[in-house]
Amino acid sequence: MANLWLVCRCPSCARHHGSKGPAHRCPLCGHRSVPPFPVQDEATNATELQRLVTIANTPEELRKDLAERIDAVSPPRVREGRGPSGWLRLLEQVADDDGRLDIEHLANALRRAGEDVNPHEVLEHASSAGVVLHEGGGTWRLVDGR
Repeated sequence: MANLWLVCRCPSCARHHGSKGPAHRCPLCGHRSVPPFPVQDEATNATELQRLVTIANTPEELRKDLAERIDAVSPPRVREGRGPSGWLRLLEQVADDDGRLDIEHLANALRRAGEDVNPHEVLEHASSAGVVLHEGGGTWRLVDGR
């Protein structure tokens, strides 16, 4: 995905780290793996990635409290805006380099953006606006010629 970071978990040391693509080597312990490490979450920018990795590496019983403390001292996130205009900007961010959109990645991005909307509704709106075409299954493509 174009601007997507993955939060991966090393099966050897059980620590989480960020990666631009499927991770095969842990930057913390050096463990190498033939299949990619399990992806625990996704982030659309470095700030969000740092927050997710920090919380993932915190003991479970402390995670909620730490997340609340981080959110309390962090500057408010700039919202893309609710509604169709924000959705269209979000589609552009979630699309891969070929302009393809995956429904699951879109659902995660909408959730992180605080949008309480079904990803199918967003894609239907974008399709009626001529912004995306349905390729089949859970894949869509931006029409802008990328």
